[in-house]
Amino acid sequence: METKQEILQMNREREIDLIALMWEIIYHWRALLICAVVCAVGLAGFKYASDTKNYKATQNTETVDMTMEENDLSEEERQTVENALNLKKQILQKEEYLTNSAYMNLDAYQVNRVSIAYYVMLEGAESYENDTLQYISNNYVNAYITYLANGGMTSQLQKIAGGDLDAADLADLVRVSRMEGSQFMLSVYSDDKALAQKLADKAGELVKAYQPTVEEKIGKHKLVVLERFNTVQYDSSIAASQNEQTESLKNMRANLQAMTAAFTPQQTELYNGVMKTELDIEPEEDADATAPSLSMKYLVLGFLVGGFLVCMWIAGTFILSSRIYRVEELQGIYGLRIFGMLQVSEKKKRFLGGIDRWLDSLHKKEKWTLEEQQNVILSNLLMTCKKELIKSVMFTSAHHLDASDKQAVDAMIKQLQQHGVQAAYGENMIRNVTTFEEMAETGQVVFIEKENVSDYHTLEKELLLCMENKTNIMGVVGLQ
Repeated sequence: METKQEILQMNREREIDLIALMWEIIYHWRALLICAVVCAVGLAGFKYASDTKNYKATQNTETVDMTMEENDLSEEERQTVENALNLKKQILQKEEYLTNSAYMNLDAYQVNRVSIAYYVMLEGAESYENDTLQYISNNYVNAYITYLANGGMTSQLQKIAGGDLDAADLADLVRVSRMEGSQFMLSVYSDDKALAQKLADKAGELVKAYQPTVEEKIGKHKLVVLERFNTVQYDSSIAASQNEQTESLKNMRANLQAMTAAFTPQQTELYNGVMKTELDIEPEEDADATAPSLSMKYLVLGFLVGGFLVCMWIAGTFILSSRIYRVEELQGIYGLRIFGMLQVSEKKKRFLGGIDRWLDSLHKKEKWTLEEQQNVILSNLLMTCKKELIKSVMFTSAHHLDASDKQAVDAMIKQLQQHGVQAAYGENMIRNVTTFEEMAETGQVVFIEKENVSDYHTLEKELLLCMENKTNIMGVVGLQ
């Protein structure tokens, strides 16, 4: 028989049965399900309440006139609102440009384009070196490009357009670009072929009329028209420009939405008030805003979190508890012989008890009747008694046996007595002096331990007490 130190050492080295832990969690499926549902509803409900509050705030269209000075915000919060307002102004300007600009509304896939290519020819060009000639030619070309790009003929072209196009439109539709050497090109774009022709004709006249001014400032030269061509085709530069402006507007709107979404209620109130006061714009309702509803994502997340918390609680209790979850473990821990298991007490009928019975059928594959279980235990006891010449046995339990368990134990005692072995049952030997005295007289003891009820601490005390009094510990009968 092991010493006290050996028993304590073995107990410290007791391993956790992961299979038993798994089934312990599974058998607590009611607690797991209830906690998972509560957490799912709680988390989703909290999210729903938060979304509802935000939704009501965004749907509140009542706006008070305010200025940037009429607020109680910090300097940083006020600056954030001001940045958002500046971005809003830029968005309005870009929206107006995209809506009203003739160039932005051109059909890039079928645009009328009239182009005139010019060449500046210097008098006495043969007397200049190449670098000098190129330098002087650039001065002439730059003079014409500056005149055309800076709106030098805008007022004259507006007369041809009949007032339908303003200066900004003409700056977009009539463009000039540098070509190789001493060449430059004048291009006119329009959805109207006839208007494109008229504008190009007038622009050509104005360029020719500007030649004396260039000669007066720089020097004599000839302005030669190399080529003039009319096309109706897809223009990638127009398409790229339109896409760039549209994408820029999209990004600006996204940035503004992100800024305003992070506003506090006070910032939102100031933002809407200044919009109404300075820009005469009523706050926009969020077109994408939808009435809040329970989020399936948060329901699932809450369900998983609730289930995980219950599993952690059960696992912690299982690991830290001193209860005996499986009587079979006592053989490996203390070297005690296991005579057999009795499943006496019928489980109380509980809600959805069919699930428990199904789990039992999975967990305990082999189902024995009570009589068969008693016969196995009796056979093992009688075999041990015969082998060790034992004539009397004392049964004891650290916990109180209920009526059905006590009845099963009494039946075993009667059967042992019928086979010539004196047997008796006594309550916990630590708390009951009579049991201790009878055990001392008998000299043989069999412990009756019930799973999930008996505990290691009490069992160890009984084992030590038996060893101190030199009482033979025959083994253990388990109750389920």
